[in-house]
Amino acid sequence: MLTQTFPQLLRWALASFSMVIGVMSLLALGLVGGYALGLTLALAAVMVAIVGVIGAGAMGASWSAIRVTQLARARWPVGRMARAPAGRERRGARAPGPGMSLNEKAEALGRADIFLGLPSPELEHVAFYAEERHAPAGAMLAVERQQGQDIYFILRGQVQLFTRSGLGEITVRVA
Repeated sequence: MLTQTFPQLLRWALASFSMVIGVMSLLALGLVGGYALGLTLALAAVMVAIVGVIGAGAMGASWSAIRVTQLARARWPVGRMARAPAGRERRGARAPGPGMSLNEKAEALGRADIFLGLPSPELEHVAFYAEERHAPAGAMLAVERQQGQDIYFILRGQVQLFTRSGLGEITVRVA
């Protein structure tokens, strides 16, 4: 019998996910984050939308995401930078506008691997805390070694992750 609350289950799922991401040395499911339900759902599913990445939309120079914040206070390993790759924005590629309804957000989040099978009321609860964010090419999503507070689910575009190792900078492209 399931006796844990949704926030406890979500924290557990996010912690498990963050360990997988750490092993892969990638940002996380849209989980960019230090403190956050902070799934940077950018890699798990895109690797992750940033987390079980939402929608594999068109690969563009800019990106559009749903950011979830203040849902949980789970700690996430931080140590990477992510930004929209430099280049021209794609013309005609329409990112979801600021007018997404609660149901549309819940539907988009429901496509993320981490939320598959989650009942609609719980998805709507997560979607309630979600806000859309659009960024031009080159915009910074997170900075290495800074504590994150948000989880990003990439809806359209792509994100690049940069990290420094003893051998120099490593770049990972995330759709």
